[in-house]
Amino acid sequence: MNWHILDQDAPGLATRLRSLPRDRQRKILAAGSLFTAEKRGDLSKTTAEVLDDLRELRLITPEQALI
Repeated sequence: MNWHILDQDAPGLATRLRSLPRDRQRKILAAGSLFTAEKRGDLSKTTAEVLDDLRELRLITPEQALI
């Protein structure tokens, strides 16, 4: 059986996340992404720009997600 990475430390978390409305999922993922990025520090210019949009708008475009 394959486990989702979110379930490694919190079994059932991936299923719980998927059960939420899409806008709530995006807000949670945005917050997690910002938290992780702030811990890294040495980000590329493109990544920093995407994170700026994420901070301001709390979402990114599908195109930005593919970068």
